[in-house]
Amino acid sequence: MSMIKDKNIINLFQNSVLAQELDREKIEEFLKSSKVDYEKYHEGEFIFHEGDVPRKLYMLIEGQIKIAKDTYLGRQLVLGEITRPGDIFGEVYLFLGHKAYDMYTMALEDSSILEISSSFFRDTNQDVMPLTIQIQQNLLRIIAGKAYFMHNRLKVLGSGSLREKIARYIFQQPSKNGCCQLSCSREQLAEQLSVARPSLSRELGQMQRDGILDIQGNMISIVDLKAFESYL
Repeated sequence: MSMIKDKNIINLFQNSVLAQELDREKIEEFLKSSKVDYEKYHEGEFIFHEGDVPRKLYMLIEGQIKIAKDTYLGRQLVLGEITRPGDIFGEVYLFLGHKAYDMYTMALEDSSILEISSSFFRDTNQDVMPLTIQIQQNLLRIIAGKAYFMHNRLKVLGSGSLREKIARYIFQQPSKNGCCQLSCSREQLAEQLSVARPSLSRELGQMQRDGILDIQGNMISIVDLKAFESYL
């Protein structure tokens, strides 16, 4: 479907990073372009396969998308999930030339996706160039933000011990007077740190018993700053 008139889709796009500095008229003009489609995928349906040549930029409208790769023996490795409306995916591969995807994406439930053709970013028509340039600049902000996130995550995952991983993760969170509130569950935190959930709970409990942290639900306070910073 190339003519997008649904107000919910327009509002969602308007509130996304990709639409920064664009007024409502420009957004509607863009979404009505023949280079923008709105597609629905059923649960278990592929958005793209491993080996496909990237031709589109994707934005989740509703639903959940799994990013995965299969091992040589057929075991599925889940690399991530797209769950927030307005989040984009496939952007890095789109600008790597004709390098094929080395993973695949699949709908975890019935999902709707906004799809922007790669030809939009190559359009040299003078009438649409300002729009193209602004969306490209916004896309750069998104890519830079993801690169910064991955840089911080690699610093955490490169830590020598689980305690160091926890300390560095906490240190990266927004905090006030040594207190921060985790925005994720213990299960999600264990996944981010690439550790087992019981191991994470044991280490957090030990850090509390050692007087380094005070943990009340998702609220974590650093009690012993000197001991805490020795793990950074």
